[in-house]
Order: sequence, then C-alpha cells, then structure tokens
Amino acid sequence: MPKSYKTQLLERISDYSNQIEEIDQEVDQLVKESKKGFLAFLFGARDYSFRIQPLLNKKSEIQKWLGKLEDELEKDYVYGRRIFVKGTKYREEGDVPFRKLAGIAEDEDDFWFEIVTTKNFQLVPEPTNQADENAIKVMVEGYFVGYIDRRYNKGLKKYVDNDDYIIEGEVIGTGGSFDEKTYSPVSYDIELRIRKK
Repeated sequence: MPKSYKTQLLERISDYSNQIEEIDQEVDQLVKESKKGFLAFLFGARDYSFRIQPLLNKKSEIQKWLGKLEDELEKDYVYGRRIFVKGTKYREEGDVPFRKLAGIAEDEDDFWFEIVTTKNFQLVPEPTNQADENAIKVMVEGYFVGYIDRRYNKGLKKYVDNDDYIIEGEVIGTGGSFDEKTYSPVSYDIELRIRKK
C-alpha cells in the first residue's frame, strides 16, 4: 500500500533534520580543529572557514525547505505532488494562458525564455475520453491546456469534483529561447496540494 502524503512529509522532515544535525556536527568538528590553541595556531593550525561557510549555506537552504514541509504538514494536506501537464502542444489554446501571463503577443513567434505562475487552474474529469476513462483535463486561466499525466489519474480521481476536498496549488508555465537559436516549447507543471475541508 502506498504511503500517505502525511507519512511522506514526516519522512522528508526527518531526513532534513538529520542532514542539519550532520552539518552541525561537521561544523563543530572543523571549528575545534581550527581552535586548538595558540601554539597550534603558531605551528600550523588550519583555517577551515573556507569549508565552514559552504556548510552553513547548505544548512540555511535545508532549513528553508524544512520550514516549507512543516507548513505543509500543519495544513494537513492529503495529497501533494508536482505533475507535468501532458499534450499542451496538441491543444489549440495550449499556449494562450502562458502568453497572456507573460505579456507575449499571439503572433509573436520568437520570445525570450519566460517563467510564469498562476493559481487560477481547474482539474476537470473527462470520463468520456476514449483513450482513458480516468482522464483529467487541466484548465489554466479558463483555457484547456492539456491533461494530467495518466500515471496520476486514478490517485487524483477521488479528490477531483469531490466536495469533501479543497484543491490548491500553482501552475508553472515555461517556454521560449535562451539564445535565439534553440526554442523550448510552452509547457506547464502543477504544484498540486489537496486537503480536506
């Protein structure tokens, strides 16, 4: 049986806490090595600050991630995942919300790489879909941009159109060119979170 989202969060929180503890121990050891007394300093004690600072930076990043996980745990989410939206290039209006959010004209073919976000999305079951009766359409800013990857449909189906749950999250749209030579097509990911009412 798959682990609940809460169990997954608790495991990740434990892992991050352990990483912080290991960094603290390593920093303590390096500090001790660099402070072995005045004579040791005179006769070659080492300065480990060049190794300590990157560890402290890493600890700071892990603490940020840990804080986000603890916030999620507090909100009592039952589901959380980042999901790639499939089939955007086959949707006639697939890039419309991206272009609107990025301020790119409809007729503009070449544009610099952009990242846009919106909380305005809906998941809509499509039981009449011939390829997959569990299909879930993704609507962004009112436009049909693609489908939830079918690997996640069954797990999500019980939450979608269910008044007992609140679907939250954010859609991240990306696309464009970094160098005017290569072009990355418009695509969407959903940072999805679901909780009970």
